[in-house]
Amino acid sequence: MTWTFSCFTLGKPGTFSVKVNQPGSSTTDDIGPNEYSTGSDGTDYYFDSGTFSLHVASDCNWSIWVAPSTAAPASTPAMFTVNQTGQSGSTPRFTAYGPWTMNWGYNCGNWGTTGHFAVDINQPADDRTVDVGPNEFGSTGSGTDTYQDSGVFNLAVDSQCDWSITIDGSSPPIPIPAPTPAPTPAPTPTPGGGGTSGYDMVGSDGGVFVFPAGQSGGYYGSLPGDNVHVSNVVGMVPTPSDTGYFLVGSDGGVFSFGDAPFLGSLPGDGVMVHDIRGIVPTADNGGYFLVGADGGVFSFGDAPFLGSLPGDNVRADNVIGIAATPTDEGYWLVTSTGHVYAFGDAAAYGSVPGTTSPVSGIDATPDGGGYWVVTQNGGVYSFGDAGFFGSLPQSGVTPARPVIGLVPTANQQGYWLIGSDGGIFAYGDATFAGSLPQLGVDVSDVVGAVPTKA
Repeated sequence: MTWTFSCFTLGKPGTFSVKVNQPGSSTTDDIGPNEYSTGSDGTDYYFDSGTFSLHVASDCNWSIWVAPSTAAPASTPAMFTVNQTGQSGSTPRFTAYGPWTMNWGYNCGNWGTTGHFAVDINQPADDRTVDVGPNEFGSTGSGTDTYQDSGVFNLAVDSQCDWSITIDGSSPPIPIPAPTPAPTPAPTPTPGGGGTSGYDMVGSDGGVFVFPAGQSGGYYGSLPGDNVHVSNVVGMVPTPSDTGYFLVGSDGGVFSFGDAPFLGSLPGDGVMVHDIRGIVPTADNGGYFLVGADGGVFSFGDAPFLGSLPGDNVRADNVIGIAATPTDEGYWLVTSTGHVYAFGDAAAYGSVPGTTSPVSGIDATPDGGGYWVVTQNGGVYSFGDAGFFGSLPQSGVTPARPVIGLVPTANQQGYWLIGSDGGIFAYGDATFAGSLPQLGVDVSDVVGAVPTKA
Protein backbone atom coordinates (compact mmCIF):
# COMPACT_ATOMS: atom_id res chain seq x y z
CA MET A 1 0.00 0.00 0.00
CA THR A 2 1.71 3.20 -1.22
CA TRP A 3 0.13 6.34 0.19
CA THR A 4 0.57 10.09 0.42
CA PHE A 5 -1.28 12.94 2.09
CA SER A 6 -0.96 16.73 2.20
CA CYS A 7 -2.58 19.16 4.62
CA PHE A 8 -1.70 22.27 2.54
CA THR A 9 -5.35 23.25 2.11
CA LEU A 10 -5.97 22.75 5.84
CA GLY A 11 -3.21 25.19 6.71
CA LYS A 12 -2.03 23.21 9.73
CA PRO A 13 -1.02 19.64 10.68
CA GLY A 14 -3.73 17.05 10.28
CA THR A 15 -4.46 13.36 10.71
CA PHE A 16 -4.21 10.57 8.15
CA SER A 17 -5.25 7.13 9.37
CA VAL A 18 -6.01 3.97 7.37
CA LYS A 19 -7.68 0.89 8.82
CA VAL A 20 -7.30 -2.33 6.83
CA ASN A 21 -10.60 -4.25 6.88
CA GLN A 22 -9.59 -7.89 6.39
CA PRO A 23 -11.37 -11.08 5.28
CA GLY A 24 -13.52 -12.64 7.98
CA SER A 25 -11.31 -15.73 8.15
CA SER A 26 -8.04 -13.79 8.43
CA THR A 27 -6.03 -14.19 11.64
CA THR A 28 -3.38 -11.68 10.59
CA ASP A 29 -3.55 -8.13 11.93
CA ASP A 30 -2.61 -5.65 9.18
CA ILE A 31 -1.71 -2.21 10.53
CA GLY A 32 -2.29 0.78 8.27
CA PRO A 33 -0.58 4.18 8.49
CA ASN A 34 -1.54 6.44 11.38
CA GLU A 35 0.03 9.88 10.85
CA TYR A 36 -0.19 13.41 12.18
CA SER A 37 1.76 16.12 10.31
CA THR A 38 1.47 18.64 7.47
CA GLY A 39 2.02 15.84 4.97
CA SER A 40 3.94 12.63 4.36
CA ASP A 41 4.13 9.52 2.22
CA GLY A 42 5.20 5.91 2.61
CA THR A 43 4.74 2.28 1.65
CA ASP A 44 3.40 -0.48 3.86
CA TYR A 45 3.77 -4.19 3.09
CA TYR A 46 1.31 -7.01 3.78
CA PHE A 47 1.63 -10.72 3.10
CA ASP A 48 -1.85 -12.21 3.49
CA SER A 49 -4.39 -12.75 0.74
CA GLY A 50 -8.11 -12.21 0.22
CA THR A 51 -10.65 -9.44 -0.32
CA PHE A 52 -9.88 -6.26 1.61
CA SER A 53 -11.24 -2.74 1.99
CA LEU A 54 -9.74 0.40 3.53
CA HIS A 55 -11.32 2.83 5.96
CA VAL A 56 -9.62 6.23 5.69
CA ALA A 57 -9.96 9.00 8.28
CA SER A 58 -8.16 12.23 7.40
CA ASP A 59 -8.46 16.03 7.58
CA CYS A 60 -6.21 16.32 4.53
CA ASN A 61 -5.99 15.43 0.84
CA TRP A 62 -4.70 11.93 0.26
CA SER A 63 -4.10 9.18 -2.32
CA ILE A 64 -3.56 5.43 -1.95
CA TRP A 65 -2.29 2.86 -4.47
CA VAL A 66 -2.56 -0.86 -3.79
CA ALA A 67 -0.52 -3.32 -5.85
CA PRO A 68 1.04 -6.77 -5.42
CA SER A 69 4.72 -6.92 -4.49
CA THR A 70 6.99 -9.50 -6.06
CA ALA A 71 10.20 -8.40 -4.37
CA ALA A 72 12.23 -11.17 -2.74
CA PRO A 73 12.83 -10.93 1.02
CA ALA A 74 15.79 -8.75 1.92
CA SER A 75 18.88 -10.42 3.33
CA THR A 76 20.52 -9.26 6.54
CA PRO A 77 21.80 -6.80 7.49
CA ALA A 78 18.64 -4.89 6.52
CA MET A 79 17.72 -1.35 7.55
CA PHE A 80 14.23 0.16 7.73
CA THR A 81 13.34 3.75 8.56
CA VAL A 82 10.33 6.00 8.91
CA ASN A 83 11.13 7.29 5.43
CA GLN A 84 10.39 3.86 3.94
CA THR A 85 7.09 3.11 5.63
CA GLY A 86 5.83 6.32 7.15
CA GLN A 87 5.72 6.78 10.88
CA SER A 88 3.39 3.79 11.27
CA GLY A 89 3.45 0.84 8.92
CA SER A 90 4.85 -2.53 7.92
CA THR A 91 8.36 -3.10 6.60
CA PRO A 92 9.36 -5.26 3.63
CA ARG A 93 10.09 -8.89 4.37
CA PHE A 94 13.55 -10.02 5.44
CA THR A 95 15.21 -13.39 5.98
CA ALA A 96 17.00 -13.90 9.30
CA TYR A 97 18.72 -16.88 10.88
CA GLY A 98 18.92 -17.18 14.65
CA PRO A 99 20.44 -15.70 16.57
CA TRP A 100 19.48 -12.41 14.94
CA THR A 101 19.29 -8.94 16.40
CA MET A 102 17.01 -5.94 16.05
CA ASN A 103 18.79 -2.64 16.71
CA TRP A 104 16.19 0.09 17.08
CA GLY A 105 15.94 3.75 17.94
CA TYR A 106 13.24 6.43 18.00
CA ASN A 107 13.16 10.19 18.46
CA CYS A 108 10.01 12.21 19.14
CA GLY A 109 11.54 15.61 18.40
CA ASN A 110 9.24 15.92 15.38
CA TRP A 111 6.26 15.08 17.59
CA GLY A 112 7.08 17.84 20.06
CA THR A 113 6.37 15.72 23.10
CA THR A 114 6.71 12.16 24.34
CA GLY A 115 5.36 9.49 22.02
CA HIS A 116 4.79 5.78 21.50
CA PHE A 117 7.09 3.36 19.64
CA ALA A 118 6.00 -0.27 19.30
CA VAL A 119 7.17 -3.06 16.99
CA ASP A 120 5.20 -6.24 16.30
CA ILE A 121 7.18 -9.07 14.70
CA ASN A 122 5.18 -10.90 12.03
CA GLN A 123 6.63 -14.40 12.02
CA PRO A 124 6.55 -17.38 9.62
CA ALA A 125 3.24 -19.25 9.70
CA ASP A 126 4.81 -22.43 11.15
CA ASP A 127 6.89 -20.58 13.78
CA ARG A 128 5.66 -21.51 17.29
CA THR A 129 8.06 -19.16 19.06
CA VAL A 130 6.65 -15.80 20.11
CA ASP A 131 9.05 -12.92 19.38
CA VAL A 132 8.24 -9.73 21.27
CA GLY A 133 9.44 -6.39 19.91
CA PRO A 134 10.08 -3.14 21.79
CA ASN A 135 7.13 -1.25 23.24
CA GLU A 136 8.31 2.18 24.42
CA PHE A 137 6.86 5.50 25.52
CA GLY A 138 9.19 8.47 25.85
CA SER A 139 10.93 11.30 24.03
CA THR A 140 13.78 9.19 22.66
CA GLY A 141 15.18 5.71 23.10
CA SER A 142 17.21 2.89 21.57
CA GLY A 143 18.04 -0.72 22.22
CA THR A 144 18.98 -4.14 20.89
CA ASP A 145 16.81 -7.25 21.08
CA THR A 146 18.00 -10.77 20.18
CA TYR A 147 15.91 -13.65 18.78
CA GLN A 148 16.72 -17.30 18.21
CA ASP A 149 14.32 -18.46 15.48
CA SER A 150 14.83 -18.39 11.72
CA GLY A 151 12.72 -17.67 8.66
CA VAL A 152 11.12 -14.84 6.71
CA PHE A 153 9.81 -12.00 8.90
CA ASN A 154 8.50 -8.47 8.60
CA LEU A 155 7.84 -5.78 11.18
CA ALA A 156 4.69 -3.80 11.91
CA VAL A 157 5.75 -0.50 13.44
CA ASP A 158 3.34 1.77 15.30
CA SER A 159 4.88 5.12 16.26
CA GLN A 160 4.17 8.83 16.23
CA CYS A 161 7.93 9.48 16.16
CA ASP A 162 10.86 9.17 13.77
CA TRP A 163 12.48 5.76 13.99
CA SER A 164 15.00 3.39 12.41
CA ILE A 165 15.55 -0.35 12.71
CA THR A 166 18.50 -2.48 11.60
CA ILE A 167 18.24 -6.27 11.40
CA ASP A 168 21.43 -8.32 11.58
CA GLY A 169 21.40 -12.12 11.44
CA SER A 170 23.79 -15.04 11.60
CA SER A 171 24.80 -17.27 8.70
CA PRO A 172 22.31 -19.87 7.44
CA PRO A 173 22.60 -23.05 9.52
CA ILE A 174 23.23 -26.49 8.07
CA PRO A 175 19.74 -27.95 7.50
CA ILE A 176 18.67 -30.52 10.08
CA PRO A 177 15.68 -32.76 9.32
CA ALA A 178 12.68 -31.93 11.46
CA PRO A 179 11.83 -34.61 14.05
CA THR A 180 8.86 -36.81 13.29
CA PRO A 181 6.74 -38.84 15.70
CA ALA A 182 7.82 -42.47 15.95
CA PRO A 183 4.92 -44.56 14.57
CA THR A 184 6.18 -47.77 16.19
CA PRO A 185 8.48 -48.45 19.13
CA ALA A 186 12.08 -49.49 18.63
CA PRO A 187 12.63 -53.25 19.12
CA THR A 188 14.43 -52.51 22.41
CA PRO A 189 13.52 -49.10 23.79
CA THR A 190 16.59 -47.18 24.91
CA PRO A 191 16.51 -44.69 27.74
CA GLY A 192 16.45 -41.06 26.67
CA GLY A 193 15.44 -37.67 27.87
CA GLY A 194 18.43 -37.10 30.11
CA GLY A 195 17.42 -39.76 32.65
CA THR A 196 13.77 -40.20 31.67
CA SER A 197 13.15 -43.75 30.52
CA GLY A 198 9.39 -43.87 30.00
CA TYR A 199 6.03 -42.54 31.05
CA ASP A 200 2.86 -43.42 32.89
CA MET A 201 -0.66 -42.59 31.74
CA VAL A 202 -3.89 -42.43 33.71
CA GLY A 203 -7.52 -42.88 32.70
CA SER A 204 -10.58 -41.20 34.15
CA ASP A 205 -11.09 -44.22 36.45
CA GLY A 206 -7.62 -43.74 37.96
CA GLY A 207 -6.17 -46.74 36.19
CA VAL A 208 -2.44 -46.28 35.48
CA PHE A 209 -0.62 -47.64 32.41
CA VAL A 210 3.19 -47.93 32.50
CA PHE A 211 5.55 -47.71 29.52
CA PRO A 212 7.73 -49.46 28.53
CA ALA A 213 5.22 -52.25 29.17
CA GLY A 214 6.31 -54.52 32.00
CA GLN A 215 8.66 -51.94 33.50
CA SER A 216 8.63 -52.28 37.28
CA GLY A 217 9.85 -48.75 37.95
CA GLY A 218 7.41 -45.92 37.53
CA TYR A 219 4.32 -47.72 38.82
CA TYR A 220 3.28 -46.66 42.32
CA GLY A 221 -0.33 -47.73 42.38
CA SER A 222 -3.76 -46.95 40.92
CA LEU A 223 -7.30 -46.41 42.11
CA PRO A 224 -8.71 -49.67 40.71
CA GLY A 225 -5.73 -51.45 42.28
CA ASP A 226 -6.74 -49.95 45.64
CA ASN A 227 -10.40 -50.89 45.07
CA VAL A 228 -11.33 -47.22 44.75
CA HIS A 229 -14.05 -46.80 42.14
CA VAL A 230 -14.34 -43.36 40.55
CA SER A 231 -14.94 -42.03 37.05
CA ASN A 232 -13.97 -38.41 37.47
CA VAL A 233 -10.15 -38.28 37.52
CA VAL A 234 -9.15 -35.24 35.45
CA GLY A 235 -5.40 -34.95 35.94
CA MET A 236 -2.10 -36.55 36.87
CA VAL A 237 1.08 -34.76 37.91
CA PRO A 238 4.48 -36.12 39.02
CA THR A 239 6.21 -35.34 42.28
CA PRO A 240 9.41 -33.25 41.94
CA SER A 241 11.51 -36.43 42.14
CA ASP A 242 9.46 -38.25 39.47
CA THR A 243 9.11 -41.16 41.92
CA GLY A 244 5.45 -40.66 42.66
CA TYR A 245 2.34 -38.94 41.37
CA PHE A 246 -0.85 -37.21 42.37
CA LEU A 247 -4.24 -37.86 40.79
CA VAL A 248 -7.02 -35.29 41.11
CA GLY A 249 -10.74 -35.66 40.54
CA SER A 250 -13.15 -33.09 39.20
CA ASP A 251 -14.52 -32.74 42.75
CA GLY A 252 -11.08 -31.84 44.12
CA GLY A 253 -10.40 -35.26 45.56
CA VAL A 254 -6.63 -35.94 45.72
CA PHE A 255 -5.04 -39.38 45.54
CA SER A 256 -1.34 -39.79 46.35
CA PHE A 257 1.04 -42.54 45.21
CA GLY A 258 4.76 -43.18 45.66
CA ASP A 259 6.48 -40.27 47.43
CA ALA A 260 3.46 -38.00 46.88
CA PRO A 261 2.11 -36.88 50.28
CA PHE A 262 -1.60 -36.50 50.94
CA LEU A 263 -2.10 -33.00 52.34
CA GLY A 264 -5.82 -32.54 52.06
CA SER A 265 -8.61 -32.31 49.47
CA LEU A 266 -11.73 -30.27 48.80
CA PRO A 267 -14.21 -33.01 49.77
CA GLY A 268 -12.19 -33.53 52.96
CA ASP A 269 -12.58 -29.82 53.73
CA GLY A 270 -16.30 -29.93 53.03
CA VAL A 271 -15.94 -27.87 49.83
CA MET A 272 -18.33 -29.06 47.14
CA VAL A 273 -17.23 -28.37 43.57
CA HIS A 274 -17.45 -30.31 40.35
CA ASP A 275 -15.13 -28.53 37.93
CA ILE A 276 -11.53 -28.87 39.18
CA ARG A 277 -9.24 -29.02 36.14
CA GLY A 278 -5.69 -29.50 37.41
CA ILE A 279 -3.16 -30.00 40.19
CA VAL A 280 0.51 -29.06 40.58
CA PRO A 281 2.80 -29.76 43.58
CA THR A 282 5.22 -27.35 45.23
CA ALA A 283 8.93 -27.75 44.52
CA ASP A 284 9.64 -29.22 47.97
CA ASN A 285 6.76 -31.70 47.63
CA GLY A 286 5.20 -30.20 50.74
CA GLY A 287 2.02 -28.90 49.17
CA TYR A 288 -0.05 -28.55 46.02
CA PHE A 289 -2.35 -26.17 44.18
CA LEU A 290 -5.70 -27.09 42.61
CA VAL A 291 -7.42 -24.96 39.97
CA GLY A 292 -11.06 -24.84 38.93
CA ALA A 293 -12.62 -24.02 35.56
CA ASP A 294 -13.37 -20.49 36.77
CA GLY A 295 -9.72 -19.89 37.69
CA GLY A 296 -10.28 -20.36 41.40
CA VAL A 297 -7.13 -21.65 43.15
CA PHE A 298 -7.07 -23.87 46.25
CA SER A 299 -3.85 -24.31 48.24
CA PHE A 300 -2.86 -27.25 50.46
CA GLY A 301 0.18 -27.95 52.63
CA ASP A 302 2.88 -25.29 52.21
CA ALA A 303 1.44 -24.04 48.90
CA PRO A 304 0.67 -20.33 49.30
CA PHE A 305 -2.44 -18.72 47.88
CA LEU A 306 -1.25 -16.00 45.47
CA GLY A 307 -4.43 -14.94 43.75
CA SER A 308 -7.13 -16.22 41.41
CA LEU A 309 -9.24 -15.06 38.50
CA PRO A 310 -12.43 -14.62 40.56
CA GLY A 311 -10.37 -12.64 43.07
CA ASP A 312 -9.25 -10.35 40.24
CA ASN A 313 -12.82 -10.04 38.94
CA VAL A 314 -11.86 -11.96 35.79
CA ARG A 315 -14.73 -14.11 34.58
CA ALA A 316 -13.78 -17.45 33.04
CA ASP A 317 -15.28 -20.89 32.77
CA ASN A 318 -12.65 -22.58 30.64
CA VAL A 319 -9.42 -22.70 32.67
CA ILE A 320 -7.88 -26.09 31.89
CA GLY A 321 -4.47 -26.13 33.59
CA ILE A 322 -2.01 -24.77 36.15
CA ALA A 323 1.79 -24.72 36.38
CA ALA A 324 3.93 -23.41 39.25
CA THR A 325 7.23 -21.55 39.50
CA PRO A 326 10.21 -23.27 41.22
CA THR A 327 10.03 -20.83 44.14
CA ASP A 328 6.43 -21.87 44.85
CA GLU A 329 5.68 -18.14 44.94
CA GLY A 330 3.87 -18.01 41.64
CA TYR A 331 1.77 -19.94 39.15
CA TRP A 332 0.25 -19.71 35.68
CA LEU A 333 -3.32 -20.53 34.69
CA VAL A 334 -4.23 -21.27 31.08
CA THR A 335 -7.64 -21.30 29.40
CA SER A 336 -8.83 -23.44 26.51
CA THR A 337 -8.78 -20.28 24.37
CA GLY A 338 -5.06 -19.80 24.97
CA HIS A 339 -4.99 -16.99 27.52
CA VAL A 340 -2.26 -17.37 30.16
CA TYR A 341 -2.64 -15.57 33.50
CA ALA A 342 0.36 -15.10 35.80
CA PHE A 343 0.24 -14.76 39.59
CA GLY A 344 2.92 -14.12 42.21
CA ASP A 345 6.45 -14.23 40.77
CA ALA A 346 5.32 -16.00 37.59
CA ALA A 347 6.36 -13.93 34.57
CA ALA A 348 3.92 -13.47 31.69
CA TYR A 349 5.89 -14.81 28.72
CA GLY A 350 2.96 -14.83 26.32
CA SER A 351 -0.38 -16.33 25.35
CA VAL A 352 -1.88 -17.88 22.22
CA PRO A 353 -5.38 -16.37 22.00
CA GLY A 354 -7.17 -17.15 18.77
CA THR A 355 -5.54 -20.54 18.18
CA THR A 356 -7.66 -22.66 15.83
CA SER A 357 -7.52 -25.68 18.16
CA PRO A 358 -8.48 -25.55 21.86
CA VAL A 359 -5.61 -25.47 24.34
CA SER A 360 -5.34 -28.63 26.44
CA GLY A 361 -2.44 -28.01 28.82
CA ILE A 362 0.51 -26.00 30.13
CA ASP A 363 3.84 -27.19 31.54
CA ALA A 364 6.58 -24.96 32.97
CA THR A 365 10.35 -25.36 32.65
CA PRO A 366 12.18 -26.24 35.91
CA ASP A 367 13.73 -22.78 36.30
CA GLY A 368 10.41 -21.01 35.77
CA GLY A 369 11.86 -19.18 32.80
CA GLY A 370 9.27 -20.40 30.33
CA TYR A 371 6.47 -22.80 29.55
CA TRP A 372 4.90 -24.91 26.84
CA VAL A 373 1.26 -24.59 25.81
CA VAL A 374 -0.20 -27.54 23.87
CA THR A 375 -3.40 -27.71 21.83
CA GLN A 376 -5.77 -30.57 21.09
CA ASN A 377 -4.46 -30.94 17.53
CA GLY A 378 -0.92 -31.39 18.85
CA GLY A 379 0.26 -27.83 18.31
CA VAL A 380 3.07 -26.77 20.65
CA TYR A 381 3.79 -23.15 21.59
CA SER A 382 7.06 -22.44 23.40
CA PHE A 383 7.55 -19.36 25.57
CA GLY A 384 10.59 -18.05 27.42
CA ASP A 385 13.34 -20.68 27.68
CA ALA A 386 11.05 -23.60 26.74
CA GLY A 387 12.48 -25.24 23.62
CA PHE A 388 10.44 -26.05 20.53
CA PHE A 389 11.20 -29.53 19.12
CA GLY A 390 8.26 -30.11 16.83
CA SER A 391 4.49 -30.51 16.74
CA LEU A 392 1.86 -32.62 15.00
CA PRO A 393 0.66 -29.88 12.60
CA GLN A 394 4.27 -29.13 11.64
CA SER A 395 4.81 -32.85 10.96
CA GLY A 396 1.60 -33.10 8.93
CA VAL A 397 0.06 -35.51 11.46
CA THR A 398 -3.60 -35.42 12.53
CA PRO A 399 -4.09 -37.27 15.84
CA ALA A 400 -6.83 -39.90 16.00
CA ARG A 401 -8.04 -38.38 19.28
CA PRO A 402 -7.42 -34.98 20.90
CA VAL A 403 -4.03 -34.39 22.50
CA ILE A 404 -4.57 -33.91 26.23
CA GLY A 405 -1.13 -32.87 27.40
CA LEU A 406 2.63 -32.52 27.00
CA VAL A 407 5.24 -34.27 29.15
CA PRO A 408 8.80 -32.84 28.96
CA THR A 409 11.87 -35.02 29.34
CA ALA A 410 14.09 -34.60 32.39
CA ASN A 411 16.63 -32.34 30.66
CA GLN A 412 13.92 -30.36 28.82
CA GLN A 413 15.39 -31.24 25.42
CA GLY A 414 12.29 -33.03 24.21
CA TYR A 415 8.73 -33.93 25.07
CA TRP A 416 5.95 -36.41 24.52
CA LEU A 417 2.48 -35.43 23.33
CA ILE A 418 -0.26 -37.61 24.83
CA GLY A 419 -3.52 -38.42 23.03
CA SER A 420 -6.75 -39.16 24.87
CA ASP A 421 -6.59 -42.64 23.33
CA GLY A 422 -3.12 -43.19 24.82
CA GLY A 423 -1.33 -42.40 21.59
CA ILE A 424 2.23 -41.10 22.05
CA PHE A 425 4.23 -38.73 19.84
CA ALA A 426 7.90 -38.23 20.75
CA TYR A 427 9.98 -35.15 19.89
CA GLY A 428 13.53 -34.04 20.60
CA ASP A 429 15.32 -36.55 22.86
CA ALA A 430 12.04 -38.12 24.04
CA THR A 431 12.08 -41.89 23.41
CA PHE A 432 8.98 -43.67 22.12
CA ALA A 433 8.38 -46.53 24.59
CA GLY A 434 4.95 -47.73 23.51
CA SER A 435 1.33 -46.60 23.43
CA LEU A 436 -2.11 -47.98 24.17
CA PRO A 437 -3.17 -48.20 20.48
CA GLN A 438 0.10 -50.02 19.71
CA LEU A 439 -0.78 -52.54 22.44
CA GLY A 440 -4.31 -52.93 21.07
CA VAL A 441 -5.88 -51.24 24.12
CA ASP A 442 -8.95 -49.27 23.05
CA VAL A 443 -9.68 -46.35 25.38
CA SER A 444 -10.79 -42.78 24.86
CA ASP A 445 -10.39 -41.30 28.32
CA VAL A 446 -6.68 -40.89 29.06
CA VAL A 447 -6.56 -37.68 31.12
CA GLY A 448 -2.92 -37.29 32.13
CA ALA A 449 0.64 -38.59 32.01
CA VAL A 450 3.93 -38.29 33.90
CA PRO A 451 7.57 -39.17 33.10
CA THR A 452 9.40 -42.01 34.85
CA LYS A 453 13.04 -42.25 35.86
CA ALA A 454 15.65 -44.49 34.22
